[in-house]
Amino acid sequence: MLEQSVVSKLRGAKNLLAFSGGLDSSALFFLLLNEDIDFDIAIVDYGLREASKLEVAYAQSLAKTYKKKCFVYKAKSIESNFEANARKIRYEFFYSLMFKQGYLNLILAHQLNDRLEWLFMGLSRALGLKGLSGFSAYESREIESKDKAKLIYIARPLLDTSKDEISEFLSAQDIKHFLDESNLKDEYLRNFYRHNFATPFLNLAKDQIKQSLNLLGMESKLLYPKPLVCKDRGLSYFKSSSLHVNVVLLDSLLKAFGYQMSSAQRRLLKEALESKKDIILANHFIVASNTHFIYLAKSLDTKVILPKAFKDKCRREGLPAKIRPIVFFLYGA
Repeated sequence: MLEQSVVSKLRGAKNLLAFSGGLDSSALFFLLLNEDIDFDIAIVDYGLREASKLEVAYAQSLAKTYKKKCFVYKAKSIESNFEANARKIRYEFFYSLMFKQGYLNLILAHQLNDRLEWLFMGLSRALGLKGLSGFSAYESREIESKDKAKLIYIARPLLDTSKDEISEFLSAQDIKHFLDESNLKDEYLRNFYRHNFATPFLNLAKDQIKQSLNLLGMESKLLYPKPLVCKDRGLSYFKSSSLHVNVVLLDSLLKAFGYQMSSAQRRLLKEALESKKDIILANHFIVASNTHFIYLAKSLDTKVILPKAFKDKCRREGLPAKIRPIVFFLYGA
């Protein structure tokens, strides 16, 4: 069931499994055991359901039984935009563990149904090929914490396995898992696409859909080869290309920070890039451009006073105004 090319990259490495106690991650836990892959687990308790306490207890019990570390994060109450904020909290927790504990691979339990759901959601958000192609089975990602950067890898060994196949494995092995009742509610957009489009469609043509999704992924890599992006302590920049490619690259860089743009933000970003104006996303990420380069940086928590000589130098070299304080903070005059 696991993609063996991914399994080979996990073998002998320090791995962290994102665990929830649900169907997918519970199956992946035991499939990794069967492959004799070494890993620890991390779980987030959002405190929304009574079962969340039981899920954490289950994770801790598995860790104790199989001699693994189990990291638990109790999230604060999320007041709005639950899906986006929960994702942000989740990845910030995982990335902090990757830094502190020295993990190389973050293992996620995304599977075939997730890929198709992502495609339908992408169509509704007017995404292009890069966005529609969805997840990669194994991809590098540079994460940052304060003034440090670390290269990690995201591993998804279940991408070609359907939820039905995973469910059959759990039943055959009599493996305990939990059902998140919130996944049954169509009030969440992803659930709406899952119940009304993705699951019925996958039941009609699973093998053909799998092949098509894999082709989309391969063609996306051919059309969007990995670009040269310069990164240093929260500042990233790359040579400007077409508007579409610039947006795709910025989207990828923002995702590495654990942030995903909405359709409205994507439109605002395009308008800003077209007019060579600076823009701040989510009150935290600065995007700016000049004739030759696109810049992305985290906003500073402290105010920086720029010397006149430095301002003059920035103007001569065409460095965008909102990027200047970051450059001065990082490198000085």
